Amino acid sequence: MSTRQHSSLTAAQKRSLCEAKEKTPNLTYNELAKHYQIGRSTVSDILKEKTQKKKFRGPKWPKLEEALGLWVDNALAMYQDIDGNILKEKAKFFAEKLNIDDFGQSEGWLSGFKKRCGLRSFKKHGESASAPSEESMANDRAKLQQLLSDYELRDIWNADETGLFWKMEPARTLARSQIAGHKKEKARVTIFCAINASGTEKMKLSFIHKYKAPRAMKNLNYNNLPVYYFWNKKSWMQVNIFNDILVKLNNKMRQQNRNILLLVDNAPVHIILDETLEELNNIRVEFLPKNTTAFLQPCDAGIINSFKCKYKQLFVQNRINAYDDLQNGITKKLSEYNVYHALLNAAEAWAMVTPETIINCWNKTGILPPQEEEMQIDYNQDNIEEILKDEEDDLENLIVQLSETDLLNAREYICIENSEIEGSLTDDDILEAIADENEDEIEQSNSEINEKVSCTKAEIALDTILKFLYEQDEDFGEVEEDSKILRRLHRRILRDIITNLARIHSKKYLHRDLHSGNILLKENYDAYITDLGLSKPLDEEEQEEHIHGVLPYLAPELFQKQKYTQASDIYSFGIIMVEMTTGQRPFNNYKFDIDLVIKIYNGLQPKFGPGIPDCYIELANQCMDSDTKKRPKSKSDEINKKLPTIKESLKNVYISKAYNLTEINKSLSKLKISKPVGTVEVPNF
Repeated sequence: MSTRQHSSLTAAQKRSLCEAKEKTPNLTYNELAKHYQIGRSTVSDILKEKTQKKKFRGPKWPKLEEALGLWVDNALAMYQDIDGNILKEKAKFFAEKLNIDDFGQSEGWLSGFKKRCGLRSFKKHGESASAPSEESMANDRAKLQQLLSDYELRDIWNADETGLFWKMEPARTLARSQIAGHKKEKARVTIFCAINASGTEKMKLSFIHKYKAPRAMKNLNYNNLPVYYFWNKKSWMQVNIFNDILVKLNNKMRQQNRNILLLVDNAPVHIILDETLEELNNIRVEFLPKNTTAFLQPCDAGIINSFKCKYKQLFVQNRINAYDDLQNGITKKLSEYNVYHALLNAAEAWAMVTPETIINCWNKTGILPPQEEEMQIDYNQDNIEEILKDEEDDLENLIVQLSETDLLNAREYICIENSEIEGSLTDDDILEAIADENEDEIEQSNSEINEKVSCTKAEIALDTILKFLYEQDEDFGEVEEDSKILRRLHRRILRDIITNLARIHSKKYLHRDLHSGNILLKENYDAYITDLGLSKPLDEEEQEEHIHGVLPYLAPELFQKQKYTQASDIYSFGIIMVEMTTGQRPFNNYKFDIDLVIKIYNGLQPKFGPGIPDCYIELANQCMDSDTKKRPKSKSDEINKKLPTIKESLKNVYISKAYNLTEINKSLSKLKISKPVGTVEVPNF
């Protein structure tokens, strides 16, 4: 008889089992079954369930449900009562407007719609204008202190969202009235932030914009942005976005093997879906008592105020600089401020919110349990007010530098979004919003499209920054760590290139046209060798009158009709190594003609940029050695060991050309050259 204890695994245990199998694929089903005290067949079922994609039946009328979903968001934001009959009638209205003839107002459809939108109750809830009594507040604080007493300060979190007019200047006329031509000045985004009670951690901001792919953000990899980017037609917080953010925070805590408590308010869209709830094994979400967030929520106690103040300081300074540049003739037109600038400034402003501000705002609410004496942080009501007042004064000093008249003061400017009424969409607004799923950013149709950065521009920028760092004196501070980051950027590209070249060589092929123009990016910024149009098998006899390629990258032995070998590809790699230290095309100051061929044959090599380590120069010179036998092999670790990983690569464009070997050899024979005469000395900066 088996002595195994039968047990039922929790969702967390099932996830742990799947992760164990992913990390250690050699684990057998028997080993997993023994560890988790379950049957082998149960292990198999769990792993199969993990790999199978859940089938999801989408809505039959997606446009209708999109319109109705916007209407529900709008109604909830306005704290309107909704019931099933109202939903059915509104759905019927949108079906008629969208020319949907087969829509049926069945209970089955209603149930499915409610589930897809996360609607469990249609009774209005949230924050009302009535303030709780002092006795009620005292009870609520006591309950929260008891709730939080089981957690360390670093594991107690609060999150909230706020609207932000991301390019509104502090002009009173623009802020207080709807003037024709100024509608875009009130362009809005929603910002969602989360912080812990110890002031030591902030979640990356969530930035909710109106457009899926703004012109100013074309070619950007959104995964690399300093914020989480979301979008919807009205740039609102929505149920699905709120749930996505919770999952992101949970994943972060799971990676750190932590369990946290997250306090949020009772906003209508703060609904946790069933499928999300199953994933929240590292987060316990608790809702603050109704009508208390203005008193008990740390984000509302000054943290959001500090963020907005910092953001608007950055924005106003940007506009001051833009107006000055225009007035001084540096620019011919006022430089625009687009959503990409707003996104970067929002991330920077969030980083500028200090731990002192965060801690004082938590303490101001009075919801934290008493701490041990050594962990207590002195709190003074005047302290947080003084901090916020100093920040407002800094903003005020910037506002007065603007040339406009009738300006808002700093306090009015920071709080301008507070008077905003979220919602107020008409039915026509909703129908217009869903009219075109691929709607471009109409209000910025004249904005410049963000062009993809070329390899040359990136390298020149890196080289310029490195030179800037090397020119600084002691007052600037230590630059070694900064320069290391930039140099690692170069080495990551080289590692990717040599890895790809090794794969080509392992298949007994030659690339025969390796240069930086054939180094391209995937979406994750890894570099890949492309354009194998001139590649040939290693053992193919080569009897050609021409060699093809980009002159600076061609190995010198090719000019004497020697056969193209893998060592010739390695020479090209060495030239790329030099190019990446300067950001300029090799031999950029030379004319690409027979004279340059002769110089290369005689050992001319491009010069390295400044600040390059000796080991890097040594490896590049080895790759460019005139003796093909002394060049390293792509398949060996000889190169890879010397190229630590970094994260980015971009492309450059060159045009391959055919060079007549007979003409080259005639020129070489006139000079009576029989072999290379050495290499040009490379300065070691």
